[in-house]
Amino acid sequence: MSFVAERQFIIATRETGYRTTGSAIAELVDNALQAGANTVSILTRNFERTGDNNDPEVAVLDNGSGMSPALLTVALRFGGTQRFDDRTGLGRFGMGLPNSSVSQARRVDVYSWLNPRKVFHTYFDVDEIASGSLTDVPEARLAALPSWIADKLTPTGTAVVWSRCDRLSFRRVETFRDRLSAALGRSFRYFIWEGVKLTIDGSAIAPIDPLFCESREASSKASRVGRPLLFEVASQRIPELSSKIQVRFSLLPVHQWTDLPADEKRRLGISKGAGVSVVRAAREIAYGWYFMGQKRKENYDDWWRCEIRFEPELDELFGVTHSKQGIRPTTELEAVLAPSLEAIAHDLNRRVRNDFTALKMVEPADASKMATSKDRFLAPMRRGVPLATRNGRGVDYKVSSRALRQNRFFTSAVSKGRVSLTINKNHPFFKLYSGSNGSATDVRFAVDCMLLAIARAEHGSKSTQQQEALQRCFAAWSDNLAAFLRK
Repeated sequence: MSFVAERQFIIATRETGYRTTGSAIAELVDNALQAGANTVSILTRNFERTGDNNDPEVAVLDNGSGMSPALLTVALRFGGTQRFDDRTGLGRFGMGLPNSSVSQARRVDVYSWLNPRKVFHTYFDVDEIASGSLTDVPEARLAALPSWIADKLTPTGTAVVWSRCDRLSFRRVETFRDRLSAALGRSFRYFIWEGVKLTIDGSAIAPIDPLFCESREASSKASRVGRPLLFEVASQRIPELSSKIQVRFSLLPVHQWTDLPADEKRRLGISKGAGVSVVRAAREIAYGWYFMGQKRKENYDDWWRCEIRFEPELDELFGVTHSKQGIRPTTELEAVLAPSLEAIAHDLNRRVRNDFTALKMVEPADASKMATSKDRFLAPMRRGVPLATRNGRGVDYKVSSRALRQNRFFTSAVSKGRVSLTINKNHPFFKLYSGSNGSATDVRFAVDCMLLAIARAEHGSKSTQQQEALQRCFAAWSDNLAAFLRK
């Protein structure tokens, strides 16, 4: 009698598989990379259609080394691999291809070729196995690629095609592409940086760095904190063998990003993004609040990041499962990493808190009050500007600072008798202006640069009329400045 009841096993496997479509497809990308592929194409069709035989289909094609007919037949077996427990690559157990596929689709067809003129095929069908009509993986035979992916044929490679997909995370194709791009862009960021090309329906998947140290969409990037920490740890499998764990931290630019719109912070992964990226063999397998000891997660922790990198030799210590969807660290590993990581986390939390405190102190409320009180000594503003003070004389002033999507150091506006000045936190001058960086000499240098820039603007006008207008403007500016500063 077999150790496995095939009909029940295949149904149970579907219930205990992958949490998301992204994590399931990541397994197929793992296989492709381990086969030496540098191009992996994900294709979709039949999304958002209704009616019989219109379930979505997903194909993952690569230009890896391909498989012989015998190896292709073995590859669809659970545990079918020639690299079982191999610690040199992304996989280990030979469960990824069949297990990830049945978690999302009722049928998977696999095509592989060592020569583009001889493509071999076999398949795996959940319903046929459950009914008892399919008891073994069919022997691989010559076949042609499906017409909708045939133009992707490479000199060598493999194509995995899911059909009757009934468990995809998203049924809208735009959402499917966006979420899958984000998931794979993070998981395989190191491979993409090294030149691997991942695409979905022809569009390149961009790398996403959760530490924000690489180039991102925002106007600046995070700073690395100190040097990476290195821990050399003995393998549980072979005690005399050791392997290194690398830990690095980054600090996000609070001054530049705190005023980004809330939806942009969410899109970039800043809001509610506190955590540790766990990277195994250059592939992210987990993200969460790991190795932080007794430190609880706070809002300020959104503004720093941590990454831990290790090799498969330490899988037992990290508690890596065959599906690579998270970790369950041992107490021994916690004892090694948590003391250092918790201490650094507390320090970074304190630094972020101090940055936010400094931002609150930047707002120059005293200057606004002074300007409001001295406005009565100045010439009236242009006609049509209503007065704001209680006695009907003078103008109200307000100064604030936030990140602006323009190059100007400041903008101003007049409304209902109030002159509102907004300082641009993204401008290089802001760090000195806020007092968060630079000595008195640095500040003097920056102010001189500002005045020279004003002088350059005054004499760079295109006409005599413009120059005269600017001269009058800066003369009035000088008079107003003297009035505001006079004690």
